[in-house]
Amino acid sequence: MQFQQLIYFNEIIKAKSMNRAANNLYLSQPSLSKSMQMLEEEIGTKLFIRTNKGVILTENGEKLAQYSKTILAQLEMIKKIPQEKSRKVLNIASYPLITVEKVIADFYIVYDFHPLVINFEQCRLNDVIEKVEKSDAEIGIIMYNEAQSREIKNILRHKHLLYTEWMTDTWYVNLGKKNPLYHSKMISMEELRSFPVIRKPDDYYSSLSFYLEIDGIRLAELDKVIYTNDNSSIITMLQKTDVFRFGPSISKNEFNQYGIKTIPIKNCQVFIRIGWIKRKKEILSNESQSLIEFFKREICEKNSENLLL
Repeated sequence: MQFQQLIYFNEIIKAKSMNRAANNLYLSQPSLSKSMQMLEEEIGTKLFIRTNKGVILTENGEKLAQYSKTILAQLEMIKKIPQEKSRKVLNIASYPLITVEKVIADFYIVYDFHPLVINFEQCRLNDVIEKVEKSDAEIGIIMYNEAQSREIKNILRHKHLLYTEWMTDTWYVNLGKKNPLYHSKMISMEELRSFPVIRKPDDYYSSLSFYLEIDGIRLAELDKVIYTNDNSSIITMLQKTDVFRFGPSISKNEFNQYGIKTIPIKNCQVFIRIGWIKRKKEILSNESQSLIEFFKREICEKNSENLLL
């Protein structure tokens, strides 16, 4: 089958006549008929019913008409490739942090890399590492705590990934006005045990956090849990119910916009690290380097003065 045969076929459909189609295509009617006969023989089915008033598509002809329109439309796109401006693509995988969403949006506005395609995906820690290793993402943004530290360092070394740290932080409590602890200056773990914690579904690395202990209470003892994959769902639940979540202080300003407070936890000694990863031997694109510098300014330098520590 040739593209030219599909072009002829579609012209016959539009003209509703073999003779008119031949005239439109500047072909002889016998040549066009022969081309369609060869197409029918190759496909193994009759495409047209010829009548005194023109041609009518058979049932299989109708099917080919649908498929051929898609094929020819894609062919036109292929022909336009040399005319298109070169588009740069920036692939980013990130641990789900609301602050990262804002920084990505600000980066796109401030840096005029048009035409630039940004593929930004938020996923669990294991998936971020996998995507960078397999080149599905050029850079990955990660956050991990001391209970995960040994495993993270081992897997990054095994997968030949380089980690660069932006900042360190600790855990705080995010909660909304429906929670009775909303106006607290500091919250104890004992107080939190009365309320559900909302979090992303567990993967291998997050399950290691169950062994963490804050003020004598292990995280595994918090048995009221709501799981969701979606950041907007987390925000809605924090606004409308008494649930709480653990998170770093760097997201304080973003949560404030939704009426959600970021409050210190009494005697919290959890130590978390925030940074980015890349493949060791790979040189970053100019766009990725610019994004890294932008993150450094927006997350590290701006938050260094506002950390709640």
